[in-house]
Amino acid sequence: MTDLIDTVLLFGGRSAEHEVSILSARSVTAAAPERIVVTPICIARDGRFVGPKRSARILAGGESSAQGDDDFSFEAWSRATRPDVVFPVIHGTNGEDGTLQGYLEILGLPYVGSGVMASAAGMDKGQMKYAFIAAKLPIVDHVQIQERDWLHERASILRAVNNALRLPYFVKPANGGSSVGVTKVKGEGDLAAAIETALRFDEKVLVERGIDAREIEVSVLGNDKPETSVPSTTTTTSTSTTRRSWSSPPNCRRRRSRRSAVWPWPPSRPSARQASPASTSSSSAAPAGSS
Repeated sequence: MTDLIDTVLLFGGRSAEHEVSILSARSVTAAAPERIVVTPICIARDGRFVGPKRSARILAGGESSAQGDDDFSFEAWSRATRPDVVFPVIHGTNGEDGTLQGYLEILGLPYVGSGVMASAAGMDKGQMKYAFIAAKLPIVDHVQIQERDWLHERASILRAVNNALRLPYFVKPANGGSSVGVTKVKGEGDLAAAIETALRFDEKVLVERGIDAREIEVSVLGNDKPETSVPSTTTTTSTSTTRRSWSSPPNCRRRRSRRSAVWPWPPSRPSARQASPASTSSSSAAPAGSS
């Protein structure tokens, strides 16, 4: 008989993608096989944790997630229950940027996904582009804008962007996802407003040249012997989007820069060090949805 896996499903969070996280948590719950015992734990919009029973009601859509529970401590609860693994589905800042991953490592809890360094580098699109440039990977033409510069040199920045890039532009927060704060700019007169919109979500903004693109998605699971999914591709033009799957090509497996804390099953827990991801010197694949 296969042992049941006690899994904490962390969702919600303080970012602008709070509602997206709830939808993702519902999808994960619905797709979980029988051997996965899911305990939902919500992080409310105010940053406080919510206990399991109320979190289940939030997940079902029966209660607000605006405020956390005054009398619930996730640290004390996790020490008492000792779950096998934590599955974070908190999107955006304080969820995918390494902060939550570091918190779970401090608690000595195994968790799904990339570790602190890979999460931080993957979340900050500006830093991720520097890493790609260092690896001599081609990237789209772009300009990075800091909020402090925008406040004092707006006219110079607008001229620099218009001189460096061709329309259309995509303007986005450097730290964010799910298209929150992203604007497609088709005319130079709309650039300033798009930058202002992105600055509502982050203090650093990327302006990228729009291109007809082919997006390739590959999931990677594993530590020392990672496994990959069958790649799929989405081709986007100004008029249509086409999606198809490929057969798995040879030598498509790539090592990750951080090791997942939960593969192979069951996750070991002799010490906080062994329960946490460990650094390697290998390069990592770009996170899905990043650009």
